[in-house]
Amino acid sequence: MITVLTKLAAKDEVSSLKLNQLLKNLQVETHKEIGSLLYEVYQENNNSFYIFEKWQSQNDLNHHIELINRQGLSQIAMTLIEGSFENIILKKI
Repeated sequence: MITVLTKLAAKDEVSSLKLNQLLKNLQVETHKEIGSLLYEVYQENNNSFYIFEKWQSQNDLNHHIELINRQGLSQIAMTLIEGSFENIILKKI
């Protein structure tokens, strides 16, 4: 099992609203993907978002990344966030 925590910070209030909607849609669609065990989106404040996801395998996660890149969602998100996003791969102890 692969567990990932991603942090994103929106550039401003307008970007935050757009990012919020993009992530809500992504959350719904990701649950339909093969190997998706968990995909939850959290908002810390108006501009900070976290994605907590669990995948059955690295191949399933790689397929998800390819899919969102092919759909242009990563590129859209990059126009809405400050800097870059941070992915952390977590290992259960």
